[in-house]
Amino acid sequence: MPPVQRVTELVETTRPLVNRLAEDDELRENLRSALGSAQRVYSSLGSEPSRKGAALRLLADPELQGELQGAVAGLRLAGDRARQTRSRSRSKKYFFFGVIAAVLFLNPTTGPPLRKRLSSLLSRDSAVDLDFGA
Repeated sequence: MPPVQRVTELVETTRPLVNRLAEDDELRENLRSALGSAQRVYSSLGSEPSRKGAALRLLADPELQGELQGAVAGLRLAGDRARQTRSRSRSKKYFFFGVIAAVLFLNPTTGPPLRKRLSSLLSRDSAVDLDFGA
């Protein structure tokens, strides 16, 4: 695969996530929090001369463990938030049914019987009649 095509695919793959990051304040805050916690853990463990010393310090220090857990939790929240899709299908469905209901209620042929049926169903004084026959 040519490098230009790889870069194009990378851009197309990451564009929705970058747009989401630009628009979603909660996602940005989750990422900031997680990265801040990770930076604090890294700066605390970065002074250790060896990986073994850093691991032992992490095991012994409950404050560092809490920071690391906070970083992981923040990244999980950010990942969950990034994966959420903003679905507009529900609002489209309600709009569609609203338009159908409006057409049925405002139609000169079907409107008066439907309005009468609705008023009898909503009225507390009259008995509810569920017989939809003519």
